[in-house]
Amino acid sequence: MQVWSMAFSRYNAVTVSISNNYVFIYLGLCLVTVACNFIRTVIQYRGSLRASNRLFLGLLQSVCHAPLQFFDITPVSQIMSRFSKDMETVDSSIGWHVNFLLQTVFGVFGVVFTIGMILPEFFAASLVAAALYFYIGIIYIRASRELKKLNADSRPPIFHLYTDTLAGLATIRAYGEEWNMMKKMFNRLDDNMRPFYTLWNTNRWLFVRVELLGTFLSLFIGISLVQKIRIIDAGLAGIALTFSTSLLEYVYWLMRQSTTVDMHFEAIERINEYMEMPQEPPSIVEGSRPPAAWPTHAAVQVRDLMLSFSSSEADAILKHISFNIYSGEKVALVGRAGAEKYALVSCLFRFMEPIRGSIKIDGVNIAWIGVEDLRSRITFISKDGWLLSGTVRSNLDPFGEYDDYALWQVLQRVRLARLPSATTLGHQEDEDRPMIASTIIQDLDKDLGKEGCRLSVCERQLLCIARALLQDCTKLVIIEEAHNLDPAAQSIIRSVIDQEFEESTLIVIPYMLHDVVNYDKVMVFDQGSLVEFDSAVELLNKQHSLLQSLCEKAGILDSLTLDMEILT
Repeated sequence: MQVWSMAFSRYNAVTVSISNNYVFIYLGLCLVTVACNFIRTVIQYRGSLRASNRLFLGLLQSVCHAPLQFFDITPVSQIMSRFSKDMETVDSSIGWHVNFLLQTVFGVFGVVFTIGMILPEFFAASLVAAALYFYIGIIYIRASRELKKLNADSRPPIFHLYTDTLAGLATIRAYGEEWNMMKKMFNRLDDNMRPFYTLWNTNRWLFVRVELLGTFLSLFIGISLVQKIRIIDAGLAGIALTFSTSLLEYVYWLMRQSTTVDMHFEAIERINEYMEMPQEPPSIVEGSRPPAAWPTHAAVQVRDLMLSFSSSEADAILKHISFNIYSGEKVALVGRAGAEKYALVSCLFRFMEPIRGSIKIDGVNIAWIGVEDLRSRITFISKDGWLLSGTVRSNLDPFGEYDDYALWQVLQRVRLARLPSATTLGHQEDEDRPMIASTIIQDLDKDLGKEGCRLSVCERQLLCIARALLQDCTKLVIIEEAHNLDPAAQSIIRSVIDQEFEESTLIVIPYMLHDVVNYDKVMVFDQGSLVEFDSAVELLNKQHSLLQSLCEKAGILDSLTLDMEILT
């Protein structure tokens, strides 16, 4: 358009119609430019939106189906960074910066070509300038890339401290550590701002050198134009001088945008790493689904089971474990350390995949079925009582499959609610059951707070039991006994378990060794191996048994012996 304007200014219009033709053509060029910019913007934003949608859905699906081990070794702050900063880069930054980079690339070539057509010797000068710009650009890109990495690496500790502070806010205030936590946050913010401040100083360093080299280019163009003052038209000389100043800006932003786009693509690489990480087994295996009523007996058969965090058998947590648990048996898991017990539970739910061996429930190899079919048929009740942030209803029936009558029934069965008339439920004797009197649930829409924080540990466990009863997945139940419960709460939980899971197969991780006499069998682990598996009476009467040694070390052997005599 500048060339066309120059031609119009030099043309001595003879008629008004010819003059109007120049105006109309110039107007047409303006409209074409606007249309091209509009189309480019639409393509840019539609492409960015589609790319960000696909990346976000892929990232979300990948994290949701990641194995449990991923969450054990990956900091929450890192996961938050992928969904916040990295996705923000994909959503709002990368498309714009790529577009800007392309503009600067075409701008540099366009300016060099235009000036070169006016001054052919500029092509030789531009090659020398390009070599110098390339040298400066390499230094800048290397430094700025490292500074941006330092800035990105210093961001997750801020998120990590923030989440830790929120989780332990009550403890921090109780010990008066507010100022110390603030100082830690200030230090981490300073660590984050140092590379950021240095990066902007690096940008100034680049700007000074680009401007200095560009000044020499402009001087070269000016001297060349003066030498050809009688050959080159004044309008073309003006275009060359004008374009020489814009060349500086194009080169400067070309170097900056090259680094920025490179860093933004690293955000995409980090997201792709999450999308390509190992996933859990499929939820449903259509060709290998268990029967609808599975498990009917909940008999567990384990053969030569080995589990390791790596593929090496030398680092195995479980070593050649084999045992049978028959239908309706109550089994306690004990050992010197807790690794083997929780590793076995992880294998039963396929949170971790063994490197050897098999687990069968009612003859069905759990490795052949989908994890949804497996986990929806068995129950795990943790010592903390995992609850969702929400109401009683949303925790008992998150998918809205049951009516209020069914919800009140299970709440009454676990002693968390008492209906006005127990006869309506056919349990007249339930009126005499011990209840959690302090917090009897009277409203299904009662807000339980974040992760059920408004309930005690006992109440959360009872609510988890109620959820299992409602879902009717009580054939095989794995229970981790809660810690530090008062005797009344322990009595209520044990009473509910004994009554509701009387015919179920129970695998229990007891909090106290004193409780092992309450179970049919005891499974004793040591250094990854199953060393003993028999009734508590047999193991305690057996000379030099590991269970006897553990009980003697805990100082409860005599009381257990007395309890066994009373039971027998």
